[in-house]
Amino acid sequence: MSFCSRVFWLSVLPKWESAYFKSTIDPGWAPSLKLGHNNVTEKVIVEVVVRNDRAEHRETKKRKIQEEAEALAARKEVERHKAERLEAERLEAEKVQSEQNSASEISGKNCKKSLAERQICSIARRVDCEKFLSDQPDDATLATQQTWT
Repeated sequence: MSFCSRVFWLSVLPKWESAYFKSTIDPGWAPSLKLGHNNVTEKVIVEVVVRNDRAEHRETKKRKIQEEAEALAARKEVERHKAERLEAERLEAEKVQSEQNSASEISGKNCKKSLAERQICSIARRVDCEKFLSDQPDDATLATQQTWT
């Protein structure tokens, strides 16, 4: 209700009704009602006080509901963040596990290859050593060669 329409209604209503009407619009105005002033009766004052009490009760109830809704929204937000964090950790763990599995498969192949390679190298070394030793002169030949030089 706009200010102009309030002024119109206040000017049209009888004095006690205007007081009652003002009190319903502005709860802070109710205490200024005085018995016998502007044709205000005790009944009007009681009605205004009761109406203001109901309005305060409604406002309090609305405020509580709003606070509960905000608290619930905050809890849901926290739970959502927690679920996202857990999902990210789960995905990271799966990724690490996958990398470890692939690394162990690769290292297993490398171990097999390196074992085979080691065996081949070992055989090659033995062959090379035997060939090297066969190419080397024995100690007596070596001693005679050293004396000639």
